[in-house]
Amino acid sequence: MPTNLYLNDRHTILAVDAVEGEPAALLHSPLLRPLLGGRAVSEDIAEAWLRRHGGRWITARGVKQYEGPPAAPQSIGRRRP
Repeated sequence: MPTNLYLNDRHTILAVDAVEGEPAALLHSPLLRPLLGGRAVSEDIAEAWLRRHGGRWITARGVKQYEGPPAAPQSIGRRRP
């Protein structure tokens, strides 16, 4: 099933499956930015993106969460010797 990928205002990838029997139309929201030029991708490509970067996949069966890579340690507020 075609899937559209978006980046939301919190920098989370959202994969949204097209409605069965309908063309993969883009969602229009000021909080969502289409990825890959707005082109719909196959399920295996959407899953590869989510496994690599983390995010959520919204399907007719529910929402699946993918963990992203571990965050780099923060050095904010530390003084260097």
